[in-house]
Parts: sequence; C-alpha cells; structure tokens
Amino acid sequence: MYCPKCGKVIANDSVYCEYCGTKVDQPETSAPAERPMMPFGQAVKVCFQKYATFSGRASRAEYWWFYLLYFILYILAFAVDYGLIGMYTSVFTRIVALAFMLPMLAAGVRRLHDTNHSGWWILCPIYNIVLLCYGSDPGANDYGTLEN
Repeated sequence: MYCPKCGKVIANDSVYCEYCGTKVDQPETSAPAERPMMPFGQAVKVCFQKYATFSGRASRAEYWWFYLLYFILYILAFAVDYGLIGMYTSVFTRIVALAFMLPMLAAGVRRLHDTNHSGWWILCPIYNIVLLCYGSDPGANDYGTLEN
C-alpha cells in the first residue's frame, strides 16, 4: 500500500504513514470519526519531521506525547547538570531547551489549529493551556482536515 500524501510504501494494516504521519485509512461513513490515539514513538517522529511546520493540525496525543518526551529529557539533563557540573550551571538543560524550542512551538501552533483556533493564541499563556487540552475539531476546519 502507498501513502496518499508522500507516496512511500507502507504496511497494508497501517493507520498512519510511518514516514509523514498522515492517516491512511479513510472512514466509509460521511460522519467525521475520532482519530485513534497516536502512539508515543509515532508522535515523536511526526513532531520532529514537522520540526518547523506551523501549518496543519496536530492531535492532542501527538502534542502531549512530544511534550512528555521534552519533560523527561529536561529532567534528565537537569539531573546530569546538578550531579556532574554543579547547581549553578545548566549546560545540558540549555541544550535540551534550545533543541526543543522550535518543534514545541510548531506543535503547539498545530495543536491550536486542531481546535480551530489561531496559532497566535500560543502567546497568551493561560488561555493557550486551556486550548491545548481541548478535543479535536471534528472534520475539516479552517486549518485543514483531520489527516493534516
């Protein structure tokens, strides 16, 4: 079977393309269906593939799995900094924060698009946290379809 977006060969039972993250199976009904929850590895892969892509949509699972990876790596970097270097230097935590800054911002904007809100809401700290927890807007919205 081929991915409808990138054209690469994927397994016949795939729900998402392993290369671009596009949902490959289409529902038979005309009613919008809920997306299955994206697994951790797939979510991380998709977010890094869309490193600086601010258009399209990101599911709740995609965003929060990626945020969990960032949080775990940040805690580990903090532990390494504190244990090896000392309390007042933060070399590894800065590296992790800089490496994840742009993809976290892009994933956040795409997540807001999934709730049919402008990505500019990412600049309003309290309100964007509420929006990031909203469910997906079913079907197509102003920012694309569920597959984007």
